[in-house]
Amino acid sequence: MGENVKYYFLLFFLFSSSFILAQSNELSFNNPCEAMVVCAFPQLVIGRNLASPEMQLVFAKARVENIILENGKVTDRTNLAELVLALFRRTEIGIVFGSNVPENATLLGYLIEITNNTESHFVLTGLNGVPLYNPCNANGEVVSSQEVYVYVRK
Repeated sequence: MGENVKYYFLLFFLFSSSFILAQSNELSFNNPCEAMVVCAFPQLVIGRNLASPEMQLVFAKARVENIILENGKVTDRTNLAELVLALFRRTEIGIVFGSNVPENATLLGYLIEITNNTESHFVLTGLNGVPLYNPCNANGEVVSSQEVYVYVRK
């Protein structure tokens, strides 16, 4: 993927990130911050946002498959993103968090973990580190950062 694709993703992120569900929306799930940010990446890539019932469906399936634990911890971010892509029936695209990055992947943004001394929250940022999606408008100090890549499956 070239520079034009990177600029497209940045412009699209800026436009569509404001339409992704906020954490305050009715979701039958405890501590959904990390899961919501992970699910935001495929939504932004595809250009379609999940409605609350669709998000609940993804979370329920992820809980059954132990991708999301009862306490809200995501055990496999890549597999959670894959559930969203499958819901959209977009199997030609892959999203990878952190490691095992395919050769044809393009850096999409970062999943940032922040803390406010009492609990952790997660934020999606673009390549420049500017927050593009913050499901609960949390502020705090950066604890960790993970690269997120998009690629076309061969």
